[in-house]
Amino acid sequence: MDRESRIPKIGDVIIKRTGGNVFRRHVGLVYGFHKGEWSARDESAFIMWSTDPPLDYNKEYGYYCTNIHNLRNEFEVIRNGVSIP
Repeated sequence: MDRESRIPKIGDVIIKRTGGNVFRRHVGLVYGFHKGEWSARDESAFIMWSTDPPLDYNKEYGYYCTNIHNLRNEFEVIRNGVSIP
């Protein structure tokens, strides 16, 4: 069975873990994308946060989709109620 991609899609729930000594979780919903200039793929994802946004979230640029895909220790992707490993 193929693993589902962690590249975010509209409607995915994103959990961003932050903090060094103090662990914190920020929960949000993917609502839009920005296309890359040199790529056919979506470059960055925009997230509507249910909590306050993480300090490193940029409202103008969002988060890079490849960071969400690759940084498993920082980002959890939940699609259709299932966490994507």
